[in-house]
Amino acid sequence: GRLLSDHVRGDITLTVATQKSSNRGASRVAMALGRYKTEEYFHKFGFGRKTSISLPGESTGIMPPARKWSELQAIRVAIGQGVAVTGIQMVRAYSAIANKGVLMQPYIVARVVDANGGIVFQNKPTPLGRPITEKTSADLVFMLCTVTQKGGTGRRAHFPGYEVAGKTGTAQIAVGGGYSATDYTASFVGFFPA
Repeated sequence: GRLLSDHVRGDITLTVATQKSSNRGASRVAMALGRYKTEEYFHKFGFGRKTSISLPGESTGIMPPARKWSELQAIRVAIGQGVAVTGIQMVRAYSAIANKGVLMQPYIVARVVDANGGIVFQNKPTPLGRPITEKTSADLVFMLCTVTQKGGTGRRAHFPGYEVAGKTGTAQIAVGGGYSATDYTASFVGFFPA
């Protein structure tokens, strides 16, 4: 019952919705999945809980349970409204897409060596689960590559000789129980070679 503003017009595919960052396209996906399946994917990718990275002060982000979402929020979470994720959560999620659907435990330091070259400490890659199949991951990589190509919202991330996969984000800044109509935070997350 409320209009969702979108700069993309007409019938579009999911790939075009991704390429052009269509709010309408993302919301339609959330509507098709339903609130509990959407929440399940959020949890499988690790949103709403700490990553347990070895840095102090990590936040869980903001991820209210689906049972508390209004009908409107159940659609708007797909465009990032009513939720908040940390940078490391976002990096971990995109790393899973880049890693053929396997979610890994992030870490900052690969290893520490002493003055003689002996290993004092070493982290090892640790898989945490598979939020999506390898096929779904490949489909997402394809779609995310269109974002950095001609017609996409992340063209500035393209550079010759590499396939770059990524996604732009434009978040309205929360103010007084709503969102600003004029103030935004722009972001980009991606990976290469895709």
